[in-house]
Amino acid sequence: MQLPSSYLFAPMPAAQRYPRGGRIHASRRVESNRRYVVASRPPKFPVQAAPLKIAHHIRAMPPVGSRLLAMQVRAARRRGVDVLPLMPYAERAPSPEATEAVVREIRDNREAPSRGLPELREAVADRIGDEIGQPVDPESEVLVTSGSMQALNLVFRATINPGDEVIIPSPCYFFGGCVELAGGRPVHLPMAESEGYAWDVDRIAAAITSRTTAIVVNTPVNPTGVVLDEDTLRAVADLAERHDLLIVSDESYDTMIYDGRRHVSCAGVSNAAARTAIVRSFTKSFAMPAWRVGYIVGPPSVIDACTKALEWEQLHGNHVAQAGAAAAMRHPVYPGDSMAREFQQLRDVIYPFVAPEHPLYALRPAGGPFVFINVSEVFESSTQASAALLEAGIPTTAGHFCRSDRHVRMAFGAPPAVLREAGRRLREIAADHTAIQSLQAEQAANRGAVLSTT
Repeated sequence: MQLPSSYLFAPMPAAQRYPRGGRIHASRRVESNRRYVVASRPPKFPVQAAPLKIAHHIRAMPPVGSRLLAMQVRAARRRGVDVLPLMPYAERAPSPEATEAVVREIRDNREAPSRGLPELREAVADRIGDEIGQPVDPESEVLVTSGSMQALNLVFRATINPGDEVIIPSPCYFFGGCVELAGGRPVHLPMAESEGYAWDVDRIAAAITSRTTAIVVNTPVNPTGVVLDEDTLRAVADLAERHDLLIVSDESYDTMIYDGRRHVSCAGVSNAAARTAIVRSFTKSFAMPAWRVGYIVGPPSVIDACTKALEWEQLHGNHVAQAGAAAAMRHPVYPGDSMAREFQQLRDVIYPFVAPEHPLYALRPAGGPFVFINVSEVFESSTQASAALLEAGIPTTAGHFCRSDRHVRMAFGAPPAVLREAGRRLREIAADHTAIQSLQAEQAANRGAVLSTT
């Protein structure tokens, strides 16, 4: 038996190898003919312990699609696959002001309040207040979080009771898992690809029941790139008002809106601010993916409840990252609409390779960093497609994580040359699989002809 290296070993005389009583335990023969004893307690648990019990709802949940893809990409690269660096966000060094703020914060070594550093909450309140046209109180209406995923989880945990329903138009981000962790039931409503994934508000209205607690709004929509217009948002807000529902508005890609459109927050239409929880992320809006800073802006009662949930989860956030985020918000590396212009150009590089005339095709995204590629003409499932594409060096998230098994989600945050190479590989894969399918169909027809003559 090989014992852990952390144990201390000492050779013992034969008379002391098996003492009566005490806590010295002889090991089996480990080298040569000498015996050693462990100068420590033996392992508390058996070497081959039975599997420990895992909560049923956790065991039943799938992994987060984007994190599974990251693990698969690392494994593929270890195998020698030339995986292209396609990212869903901009990669740029932080501004000098953000770097200086971080250095100062490390020296000060202060503790952030549970709701986040005051200067960051003030910057958030100013930004959102300007966008929605009404003041936001940084003390009672803003909560800083460790990324937007934590923000979503806090909102649902703070507002959902067991069995409550949350309406989620799809294809969508991985909201369902957050709802289930909070004890709720996600109600996914597919929107038609043939209609450009436009939201069918009448269908949303028909899905509302006495158990409905919230509607999830996501604009630009991850993964389809649909940007919801003001009329659609006003119709959703009216539904929420009529049925007393919370609006959870994920606006993580608010700075990636293309073709002259502008971002409209649901909190800025009708009287929706009083029942809307805005969720945003510094990962995308400010090109800070490794910093893990997000925030919630919402009614004081929701922020109070989310703060309580956060305190029981982690007490408070990372003051160093928050100081950098506050400086980045005041001094962004992508001022104005420069991020939108950059990603629109990248979209225009990749889109000709996935236009509707191709076997692997997507609708043109109006916002966000993804193309949602329909693979149903070439592959039998999104899992099969994602695996085959990864072997060709194209990282994609299987669409079933986004509630569509006919698609894969591909990011286009990469230099133009990399995107053109991705497009070339997509066309090559489609041609190869189409040829294989034709050969298989021909072989099947030949077998059928032979059988019919025997």
